Amino acid sequence: MEKQLIGEFKPAGANDVLGTVLETPEHSGRVRGVGNFIPPTMFFDLPKKRRNRVTKEELLARDQQRQAEFEQKTKEFEMQIAELRELIAAKNLQSPLLSDKASCRGEKEQEQEKNFSKPEIVKELVAADEEDEDVTIVDPPPPGKLGPRKCEMAVDNIENKVAFGVAYEEGGEMSATIHGVPLKAGFIRVGVDGSIKGDALVPVPVVGEIETVDQAIGSHLAWPKDMIIFSPTVEKKKKAKVPGELQRVHALFNSVKPKEDVPPRFRVLYKFSKTMMKESGSSIPVPCDVQVFGMERTIYLLEENITALLEFNMIGQAAISTYMAYLHSGFRDTPGKDLSSSFGFLHPATYILNDEFNAYVVQRLREGVNRMNLMPFNYNLHWILVVIWESEIFILNSLPHYPHPDELEKALMRAVRAHNAELGRVIKNPKVKNLPGCPKQPGGTECGYAVMRFMKDLVEDPDMKLLDKWAARSRKTYSKADLDIVRLETLDYIQSIIAAIGFGSFAIYFGSFALDFGSASIGFGSGLVFGSFADLVL
Repeated sequence: MEKQLIGEFKPAGANDVLGTVLETPEHSGRVRGVGNFIPPTMFFDLPKKRRNRVTKEELLARDQQRQAEFEQKTKEFEMQIAELRELIAAKNLQSPLLSDKASCRGEKEQEQEKNFSKPEIVKELVAADEEDEDVTIVDPPPPGKLGPRKCEMAVDNIENKVAFGVAYEEGGEMSATIHGVPLKAGFIRVGVDGSIKGDALVPVPVVGEIETVDQAIGSHLAWPKDMIIFSPTVEKKKKAKVPGELQRVHALFNSVKPKEDVPPRFRVLYKFSKTMMKESGSSIPVPCDVQVFGMERTIYLLEENITALLEFNMIGQAAISTYMAYLHSGFRDTPGKDLSSSFGFLHPATYILNDEFNAYVVQRLREGVNRMNLMPFNYNLHWILVVIWESEIFILNSLPHYPHPDELEKALMRAVRAHNAELGRVIKNPKVKNLPGCPKQPGGTECGYAVMRFMKDLVEDPDMKLLDKWAARSRKTYSKADLDIVRLETLDYIQSIIAAIGFGSFAIYFGSFALDFGSASIGFGSGLVFGSFADLVL
């Protein structure tokens, strides 16, 4: 205060006397000592930040500059590769020519060495190297024969990449429409996983909800097929296999060291995902009949999905929906009771809460009037479990504080009201109940595993009284061992699927070595046996 009076200190905006004395910056959403609902911009009368808009001409100029830089770097790399080849060839020539009977050179060998021309030998070595390998760039297979594939998305021109994610070309009911709108010719469904240019506009926006790439992350959109960049598969085949190939593959497997969270019986699966699946970009298909989610679907597990489960990292809808398929597979095997008439599942996709979502919920409620329907839902990057039972809606949240998904609650209430009207029930607002007594997750990234454990506990409760028990507040928390049970069940189910399909559709290439699983025999319980490639297993 004294410095302020004598003019040595001048408060400006958030840099006031209180913030300077405490040596801590002001909170971005409130002002200390003033009260709630008064942001810094209002209290300090700060000017509003203006967004710098980029013109189309500036974008084109930037794209041209990037293209020129890319071409320049490509030329530099090609020159470096050529220089390295010459250096390697020259280094090989420095070794002396030896006679076939002694360690010293004879006169004949010395004469041959003088007559050698290094440039000619370099050309011969390069030509021999090119003849030794048959390199083929294979175009992506035609649509309808693949699951989702990783891709990059561009706008305006193919060089202007703005996002990356997964393209779905398998066809079917789910790929025919996007947010209730039929796909136009020349467009395919894509899932946006991340942004390259977050402020870029998407080609087919959802007005008011998804207009930029940042807003589209985690959602599905229609994207022009000619603006999608797929990575071609490069295949290298040796004309003749050499004896060292088996040792090289053995070394490749042994180079992967499983982490501590990977159980011993899944270490081969871990090495397979970190080497073959990662290198080839292949996926493990998990087929689901119409009884599981109300529609025929195939879940495609990518390398990152398998690795996340094995390392006990954060999981997404692929792992959760696989566990739901596992639970459904055990319904018919329950002695004396078919649980499929008591429980139903709704697919844990990323939904836009519109009429298409309401129609899907009503369809599942109609298929089992008295069933307990379970729907995992990702709200603000956090998984919660929605339970719809007897015209009531229950929210199971594994965090201490309720996330207040207001828009989800309104959409679910509309769907339940529509279902009640179909049955002729008294039309009234269904109740949405938060269950504060459900167990909490032990850390900050286990919400997906907690949702899987919620479903396991509900399905295995013989009296179906858990919802009543969880209505009362409690401090119960799932331990890591509790969540590990559902993780291992999911991994066992995945390995059973792998054993069933026998890897017949996998043909995975590493450099010049082709490893074909068509004739391989698999035994995951005690180790993975690749026919004559048993040496791969430690």
